[in-house]
Amino acid sequence: MNRPSQLPSLIRQMLDPSFYPHPVREPILLQQTHISYVLLTGPYAYKVKKPICLPFLDFSTTTLRGKNLRLELERNKGFSPDLYLEVLPISRNDKGIYRFGAGNVSDYALKMNEFPQEALWSHRFENGCLTQSMVTALGRKVALMHASALTGPEITAYGDPSVVEGVIEGNYKETEQFVGTLQDPAQLEQTRLFTRHLLNRRADLLIERQQGGFIRACHGDLHLNNVITWRGQAQVFDCIEFNEEFSNIDTLYDAAFILVDLEHRNRTDLAWQFMNTYLEYTGDYRGAVLLPLYASMRAYVRAKIYSFQTVDSERSPEEQRKAAIKAEAFYKLACWFTRARHRGLWAVGGLSGSGKSTVSAWLAQRLGAVHVRSDAVRKHLCGMPLDQRGSDAVYTTAMNKRTYDTLAETGFYLASQGIPVILDAKYDRRSERGKLRDLAAQYGLPVHFIQCEAPEALLRYRLSHRKGDVSDATADLISRQVMQAEAPGPDEEIFALDTSRDWRRQLAENLHSGPLLCA
Repeated sequence: MNRPSQLPSLIRQMLDPSFYPHPVREPILLQQTHISYVLLTGPYAYKVKKPICLPFLDFSTTTLRGKNLRLELERNKGFSPDLYLEVLPISRNDKGIYRFGAGNVSDYALKMNEFPQEALWSHRFENGCLTQSMVTALGRKVALMHASALTGPEITAYGDPSVVEGVIEGNYKETEQFVGTLQDPAQLEQTRLFTRHLLNRRADLLIERQQGGFIRACHGDLHLNNVITWRGQAQVFDCIEFNEEFSNIDTLYDAAFILVDLEHRNRTDLAWQFMNTYLEYTGDYRGAVLLPLYASMRAYVRAKIYSFQTVDSERSPEEQRKAAIKAEAFYKLACWFTRARHRGLWAVGGLSGSGKSTVSAWLAQRLGAVHVRSDAVRKHLCGMPLDQRGSDAVYTTAMNKRTYDTLAETGFYLASQGIPVILDAKYDRRSERGKLRDLAAQYGLPVHFIQCEAPEALLRYRLSHRKGDVSDATADLISRQVMQAEAPGPDEEIFALDTSRDWRRQLAENLHSGPLLCA
C-alpha cells in the first residue's frame, strides 16, 4: 500500500474526488512506477511524472515534465490511438490548491481512457487466461508494428556498437550499489564477461543490424504489464519517450522483452510461441543470433528498475520487499541468458498435413529453439505476405531449391552460434536430408531427424479443414506427394513419429532418453 503522508501534496489532492470535473469511482486508486504516478478515477486515468532526475531521464522541472508528457502522448497515439487523449496543465493557487487549467502552471497530467485492470496481460497471466492464440496474435502485431516503425540515419546511429556498449555499461554502473545484496557478484561477472566478449569480438553483428535497417523507433518497454486487450484486440501502450537510446533500438531487442517477461514467469512455451511467430512474420531469423545478448540486457534493465524500487521511500516496506525478490530473480535471469545452451538442429519432416509444423512448434516451445518453416521462408524469398496464396511460380523446382538452401543456411548459421533450431519442411527427398547431414559434419553439429507420419485419409482430412495457415498445401496434392516421397535408406537414422496418436508422449520420452536428446 502507498503511504499518503509521504506523497506529494498534488497527488494527495488528486486522490480526492472533488479534484475532478467529472464523476469518479471511489476510492480513487493510485499506482506508481519508479518515474510516474497514475491516478485511476473510473472513466479516466491520469499520469503525472515524478519530479526526479536520474542518469537516464530528467523530469526535474515543470517544463521538462510537460514536454515529456506531450511526447508520450504523441508516440503512444501510434500504438494505442483510442487510449491516449490529451495533456492537461495543472495550476496551483496561493493557498496551495491544485486544479486542472492554465494559470500558475506547476505540473501536467496525461489523460487517458481507463481500462479495467483485468485487461492487462499481466493480470490475464496471473488468472491463467493468457493463451497460445493470444501470444501468437501479439507476435504478428509486433511484427507489423516494427515493419512500419520510423528509421533513418539519426535513428540508425543509436544501433552503433559504441552506443549499445554505453547503455550496457550504464546499467552496470547504475546498479553497483546493489551488488552483494540484490545481485550476486559472480552472476554480475558472468553477465559482464558475456556482454563485453560479444561487443569486443562480434561488433560486426550489431553493424549488420544497422546496415539492414533494423534500428527503428520502437516501443522500448514491451512487457506484459504494457499490453492490454482493448476493444477486442491486443494493444500495447506506455512506450518510452524520455530517452532516445532506450527507444531507438534494434527491433529484435524490443521484441525480446516479451520473451524475457514470459521466461521470468516460467512459461518458456508462451515465450517461444511469441518469439517464433514474430520471427516468422518478420523473416528476421538471422537476427536471432543476438537473442542471448538482447534477452540478458532486457532482464538486467528489469532488475535495475526493481532495484530502484527497493530504495524508494514512497513505497511501503512490503512493496520494497516484493521489489527486492523480483530484482534478484531478474539479475539471475540476465545471467542465465548468457550461458551456453543446446547446440544442434532438429529437422522435422513429413508430407503436408502430417503435423510437422505443429510438432515443430511444440518442440521449439520446450527447447527454447528458433522454428524456421519452409512455407514462411519461401514467401519471404518471393517478397509476398505470409497470408497471401502463392502462385505456381512460387513452387517451381528452382524455387524449391532456393527455399531449402536458405533453410539450411539459416539453420546452421544460428546453430553454429549456439542457438537451437528446428527446421520444418517436407524433407521427403534423400538428397535434401543428405545435404543437412553433410553440413552437420562440416559444422561439427548434431542434426536429429523426425519424420511425421499419419494415414493418408487423415492427411487429407487435416488439409481440407486447415484455415489461416502460412502453407498453401491442399488435399489434392497428397497423392502426388506420396508417390514422390523417398523412404529413408538403411543408413539414415530418423525417428518416425505417428501423429495419429499421442505424439507428444512419444516425443517427450525420446527427448529425455532417446536419440533426440541433443548433445
